[in-house]
Amino acid sequence: MKHQLRYSVFVAFSLAMLKVIHAAPVDDQLHYGRNVRPILSRYCFACHGPDEAARQADLRLDLAEAAMQKLPSGQQAIVAGDPAHSEVLNRLLSDDPEVAMPPLEFGKKPTPDEIEILKTWIAQGAEYSQHWAYIKPVQPSLPAVSDSTWVSNPIDSFVMERLDREGLKPSAPVEKLSLLRRISLDLTGLPPTLKEADEFAQDLSPGALDAAVERILAKSAYGERWAAMWLDLARYGDSQGYIHDPPRTIWRWRDWVIESLNANMPYDQMTIEMLAGDLLPNATPSQLIATGFHRNTTNNTEGGSIGEEYRHASVVDRVNTTAQVWLGSTLACAQCHSHKYDPFSHREYYQLFAVFNGTEDNNSEPPTLDVAQAGRNDDYDAATGKLQQARAAFDQLTHRLDAERIAWEQSVDVSALPSELSTILAKPETQRTKEETDKVIAHHRSLSKEWAEAKAVVDVLQTEVANLGTSTLIMKEIGQRETHVALRGDYKNRGELVTAGVPAVLNPAIQDGRLDRLGLAKWIIDPENPLAARVAVNRLWQEIFGIGIVETSEEFGNQGDPPSHPELLDWLATEYIRSGWDTKHMLKLMVTSSAYRQTSQVTPELNQRDPVNRLLARGPRVRLSAETLRDQALAVSGLLSAKMYGPPVHPPQPVNGLAAAFGASTDWENSKGEDRYRRALYTRWRRNLPYASMIAFDAPERSVCSVRRIRTNTPLQALVTLNDPVFVEAAQAFARRVLAEGGLTTKSRSEYALRLCLIRLPNEAEIERVVALFESARTSLATDSSKATALATNPLGPLPEGIDPSDAAAWTVVGNVLMNLDEFLAKR
Repeated sequence: MKHQLRYSVFVAFSLAMLKVIHAAPVDDQLHYGRNVRPILSRYCFACHGPDEAARQADLRLDLAEAAMQKLPSGQQAIVAGDPAHSEVLNRLLSDDPEVAMPPLEFGKKPTPDEIEILKTWIAQGAEYSQHWAYIKPVQPSLPAVSDSTWVSNPIDSFVMERLDREGLKPSAPVEKLSLLRRISLDLTGLPPTLKEADEFAQDLSPGALDAAVERILAKSAYGERWAAMWLDLARYGDSQGYIHDPPRTIWRWRDWVIESLNANMPYDQMTIEMLAGDLLPNATPSQLIATGFHRNTTNNTEGGSIGEEYRHASVVDRVNTTAQVWLGSTLACAQCHSHKYDPFSHREYYQLFAVFNGTEDNNSEPPTLDVAQAGRNDDYDAATGKLQQARAAFDQLTHRLDAERIAWEQSVDVSALPSELSTILAKPETQRTKEETDKVIAHHRSLSKEWAEAKAVVDVLQTEVANLGTSTLIMKEIGQRETHVALRGDYKNRGELVTAGVPAVLNPAIQDGRLDRLGLAKWIIDPENPLAARVAVNRLWQEIFGIGIVETSEEFGNQGDPPSHPELLDWLATEYIRSGWDTKHMLKLMVTSSAYRQTSQVTPELNQRDPVNRLLARGPRVRLSAETLRDQALAVSGLLSAKMYGPPVHPPQPVNGLAAAFGASTDWENSKGEDRYRRALYTRWRRNLPYASMIAFDAPERSVCSVRRIRTNTPLQALVTLNDPVFVEAAQAFARRVLAEGGLTTKSRSEYALRLCLIRLPNEAEIERVVALFESARTSLATDSSKATALATNPLGPLPEGIDPSDAAAWTVVGNVLMNLDEFLAKR
C-alpha cells in the first residue's frame, strides 16, 4: 500500500510538471521545440539522431529533410499532414516486437499522450524548427497583463502573463523583515543584523527597498557568497585529486574571484581573464592569477602515471568545463563519438580541444606565478612598506619597554622613564605613596598593552606579506600542439588531424584555423553567441529563485528541460548584454521584482497545480546551501570572523584516523583564534575527503565542474545541525550572547533569541514556547552541575565570570533547537 501511494504521488507530480512545462499554446498549434522535440529526443535520437556512428537504418529524425525523405523500402518516416502514412507512428504503435520502436532493449516507450502529440504535430504539417537554445535571443516586447499595478519591473510582466494564461493570481507580499532576511541570505549568504532589520522596518520611504539592496550588494560578504558558486563551477580544490590527493596552492585564484565579484567586474571581462588572462597584452599579475580557473583540474602525480595520458585528461576536462559553465552544454558526450542528441560532432569536439592544447602542462611542476616577484604587485609593495613601518614602531616600543622595566626593577638609569615617573622612582621605595606606586604600575601596564597591540599589527602584516608573496598556479601558452581526433576518446588512438575551431551550430563567425584561448573567450561572450548570456542569467535565477528558468542549468540541449518562461529568459539575457554584463544590476532586478517578493506560503491549490513553483505564483522557499547554513549559525552566535582572503583554514571536523593512499593523514589540526570561525568557502577542500558537514548538505566534492546542486533530505543532515562540533559551539556562543544582550528576564531573552535567528518579530505564542523550553531545560540541568557545565562549555571553552552554568546550558539547548527550525534552515 505504501509503495502504491508513493507511486501515485510520483505519477501525479510528473503529470503536473508535464502540464506546466509542455503545455500547448492557447491556439492548440503544437510547437516542435516545446512539444515535439523532447519526445523525439527521449525515444528516437539515440539511434536516429546526430551521431552518424550510432545511426540505424540510415534514418535521421532530428532534421526535417532527412526525416521526410523516401526510405529504401519506399516508405517515409514522417509524411507532413498525413499521420496514417507516417511510418514513425506505425512503428511506435506496433505490437510486433520485430518492427516496434523503440526496440524492447531500449527500456522505455512513449506514453499514449506523447504519441498523440506526435500524431497531432504531423497532422498539423510536421513543421520543424531549430532548437530554441541555438537561436540568438532577441529582446521581446513586454506582454500585456491583467494587473499592471503588480508589475515592479519587466520580470513581473512575463511572470504575470504566464499566471494569466494559467488562471492563477500572485501570492501576497512576504512580511517586510522576512523579505530583508531572504535578500540578505541570497546576496551575501548571511542574515542581516538586527540593527539593519530595525532600520529597514522603520524606513517607510518609497525607495527603502532599493536602498537596502544597494547597501547589501556593497558588502564584501557579497563577493564571498557568489564566489562559493564559482568554486563549484571551477571544480576548485586545495588538493590535486586522484588516489594520492596531495595539497596544492591555488587559493589566490579563489581570492581573485571574491575581489572581482565585489568590484562588479563585468561578466564578459571575467570570462576573458579566467579563460585567457595570460594572453592579454601586458597581462597583469591579477590577470595571470585569473587563469587559475583552468588550473583547478585534477592532477595525478602518482609514481608510474603516464604524463601524456593525464595531460590529455586535463585538456578534456577544460573543454568539458568550459562548455558546461559558459554554454550550458554536455559537450563531453562528443568526446568519444558525435553527440547523440545535439548537433556537436566528434570532430568539432577535438577542434575545441585544439584551442586548449597549447598550454604548458607538467604533472610534477605545472606553471606558477610568484606573486611577490611579479614586479607589478602594488599590494605586495604596500604591505611590505606597512610591515617595515610597523616593525620599526614595534622595535622602538620593545626597546622602551625593556629600558623602563630595568629602571623599574633596578632603579637605575631612570632617565629612560618619563620625567614624572623618574622623579617617583628616584625616591626610596619606602618613601613612595600608594598613589605614586599605582601611577608607575598603570604606566607600565599601558605601555605593555601598547607593545602587545603593536606586536599584533606586525603579526597580521607578516601574514599578509607572506600570503601576497605566495606562488599560485596559472596557465601558460607554449604554442598549439598538433591535435588529432581521439577515436573513441582514446588519446593513443589518433584519427583525423584537426585545427582549432568551434561548434558550427552556435555563432559560426570563427572558422577553422588559428584560434587560441583568447579568441575562444571573445567568441563565447560575443552577443551573437546564442548561449552565453542565457546560461549566465539562468544560473543567477537558479541561485535566487531556487530553480532555473531552465531547470537543467547544465544542459540547454535537446535532453534538457525547456524554459518555463522562454520570453523572460531571452529578456534577461539581452538585458544582461545591454547592461554591459553587469551582474549586480541583474541581481537587483531579480530581488526587487514582485515575483521574488511574494510570500512562500503555499495553498493546497498551488501545491496541486505547481508543486515546485515553476509558474512563480509564490515566492522562493528552499533549504539554504551547505556554506550558508554554517555561516548563518556562526553569524547569529557572534562567532563568525569577518577576516577575508588568505590560505585555507581548518575548522573543527570529526577525527577519522584515515590516510590517503601512500599519503599523510586526512585529519588536521584545528585552526586557532578567528581562523576557526572563518566563512565556509575558506575551508580547506580536499577532494578525496571533503569537509564532512558540507558534503552532508550536498556540496560537491569538486573533482569535476558542478553547475547545479541537487538538494537531498536525509537523517544525516539533522544529525549534523544537532551534533556537529561547529553547530554545538555556535549554540553555546549563542547562549552567551543571549545572556549578555537579551535583557534580564527570560521573556526578553526568549524574544531576543527568536529575533537573532529569524529576524522578524516573533508572536507571543512563539515567545511563550521558548520560555517553556528554557525553563524545562534549566530545571533538568540544575540538578547536575557537571552536566550543565559540559553542555555549556565543550567545545567552546570556559564560561565568562558570573554566568550560571545551568542558565548557559539551558540557553544552549534553546539555541540548538532554534537553529534547527525549518525557518532557520530555509530561505522563505
